[in-house]
Amino acid sequence: KLTKKQRQIWEYMRLCPDETNYSAIAKGAKVTRHTVAKHYETIHKMLGIQETAPLALPDCQVTPLMV
Repeated sequence: KLTKKQRQIWEYMRLCPDETNYSAIAKGAKVTRHTVAKHYETIHKMLGIQETAPLALPDCQVTPLMV
């Protein structure tokens, strides 16, 4: 069960899944940045938001770098 503040953060993160700035999330959810920092990881996992990882080139992983 989510608290009122957690639900506010969850709602905002659900609407804006690309937002990672705690201050921006706090303003949108109408809570403090500290509250966002406290609950961000948990809510992030609940929503199943994928982290944007840099694209890895398969050739770099397969063959060693020739200098």
